[in-house]
Amino acid sequence: MRENKWKTVSTKESYKTPYFSVHEDDVIRPDGTPGTYYVIEQKSAIMIVAINKNNEAYLIGQYRYTTNMFSWEIPGGGYEGGDELEEAKRELLEETGLQSDEWEKLGTFQVLNGQANHLAEVFLAKNVEQTGNNKQADEGISEMRKESFSSIFAMIKSGELMDAESITSLTMAALRLGVM
Repeated sequence: MRENKWKTVSTKESYKTPYFSVHEDDVIRPDGTPGTYYVIEQKSAIMIVAINKNNEAYLIGQYRYTTNMFSWEIPGGGYEGGDELEEAKRELLEETGLQSDEWEKLGTFQVLNGQANHLAEVFLAKNVEQTGNNKQADEGISEMRKESFSSIFAMIKSGELMDAESITSLTMAALRLGVM
């Protein structure tokens, strides 16, 4: 393991919301100089790449207030604690109405490691089937579609799909499925 050359002198919470907090750390940088580092603390995310029998992945579309843009994404949400797989199943059903009996955890990635401790846990749900039971209206989801991986990567290339958590999760799934 590599040595951590950062030293924390003190830490204090600067801001807190129900969704994240910011703490301010007085630090000694790796070069020995003092400094201040602000860290956003946020719950992990659960991301789900849901694919059908034809290896098409489901995308949801919604208008994102934070970016003032429409966004194509995969299903996902904040990890509330408890069993990760159960959280993934709940998120998939709520946002798409889809369910699966074939699940695999693909891994974890750092979302914004220069500013936040936020991680994303990625799951692959295979052979998903529609139940018709969802909470899309509550979630602000206005569209849903299924696309081949080649179409998805064309969407990424053209800038139609820009969500980093979705891009990373879809790439992990494509590598696992051997379609990339």
